Amino acid sequence: MTDFSDVEIEPLNPSNIPELVELFTKAFSGYPLIPNIEVEPKQERRILKAILDFFMSTKNSLSYGIRIEGKLVCASVSTIYPARPPIPALIRFILSMMPLSFSLVRAYGRAAFRENAWNLRRAFWGERRKYREPHLMLVLLGTSPEYQKMGFGRKMLRFLHGVAEGRKCVGVILTTNRASPAFNLYLKEGFRVEDEFPIGDTTICWMRLPLKSRDHRKCAQDGGEAS
Repeated sequence: MTDFSDVEIEPLNPSNIPELVELFTKAFSGYPLIPNIEVEPKQERRILKAILDFFMSTKNSLSYGIRIEGKLVCASVSTIYPARPPIPALIRFILSMMPLSFSLVRAYGRAAFRENAWNLRRAFWGERRKYREPHLMLVLLGTSPEYQKMGFGRKMLRFLHGVAEGRKCVGVILTTNRASPAFNLYLKEGFRVEDEFPIGDTTICWMRLPLKSRDHRKCAQDGGEAS
């Protein structure tokens, strides 16, 4: 087996969004971001691009990738919570989510739409309001299928742990599908479930990793990485 222990993690920026869309589309094919909903491939990519555009446009966006022979095989997109995206990115994100609402109605029926949509909102955004100190918010983490189970996800998580400490954050927060392999990886890395949200027959978990440092000062705003 090829040894990838010495691969480097490089910073990414909005110009890498097309690569990220391709990578995450493949990485999440077995466990879609929005469970139990049939979404056309073109629409799925549009939604994914909007998510990337939304979060990578924030002032404290933190995106990183691992390449093998020039190919992006693992990547993460994070931001320092609370995130404040520019208004144009927010508008594009809202418009791109509108077709998803119709998909939710078709998937669950009108009666269950409101409850599932509310839980979906809480799972992916609303519950973060309870964190008053700064946290590194992991939005997306994915590895290309042919490179999964090689330790890239764990390497990226531990790297982000260091980034969060360097930014004086008090923890790392994320949302994941309980049925996905990533859920067990997060547990092994010290994350704990803080809340759960039923979405159809799927459970979305809100997870948090507290950091050892108890320095509650505001996260650095200069865009620097952890040393």
